[in-house]
Amino acid sequence: MSEDNKNMELFNAVCKTDPKFTKKQTYGAKLTTINPQYTLRKATEQWGPYGSKWGMREIRYEKVESTESTHLVCMATLFYPGGEFEIAAAAEWNFKGSSDPYKASLTEARSKGLSLLGFESEIYEGMWDDPSYVQEVKSEFSDNSEVVQGAIGYIEGAPDLDALLKARNRVVDLRSSGGINTRERDQLLEIISQQEAQLREKQEQEESEAG
Repeated sequence: MSEDNKNMELFNAVCKTDPKFTKKQTYGAKLTTINPQYTLRKATEQWGPYGSKWGMREIRYEKVESTESTHLVCMATLFYPGGEFEIAAAAEWNFKGSSDPYKASLTEARSKGLSLLGFESEIYEGMWDDPSYVQEVKSEFSDNSEVVQGAIGYIEGAPDLDALLKARNRVVDLRSSGGINTRERDQLLEIISQQEAQLREKQEQEESEAG
């Protein structure tokens, strides 16, 4: 893998957003908002539980008042396995939908910090302004659980490497035809790789015993 590809590895892994965890605002600029707990889950998938290998520290707050409004600014250091950096975000003191401006500003700071690492980047890049692209993303995250479970059953029951090769080709074909999405394809290919390793190990043991 080239250095450029390594640099983009995390970004590419977290830039897409499952539409189920988004909401279109009905006021103002009608922006797409993202469920912060979904982004938290994605970060946990990458690095483990919050506060272990990643999180926020040196958290501090500052209340900023003006003649028109009052905001609470959360400032902190976001750390993760690749480094750390300063982040800041503000929430209205009388934040709609939340009675706790401290929690609201903390959540906003965390989400903004993760966005700098690529989380939900395609929304921030404006790609979701294109309805055709949104439809493509919805298709990618669609639930094909019955197809996937059937494929897993076949893969796990494959008797030899030839059968797994056929399974691998079938998975690629399913993705090309839209029968499964990219995430499901990657899941199935990973299971195939694991099964291949187990079958090879079994073959080596049998050959060793026979010799």
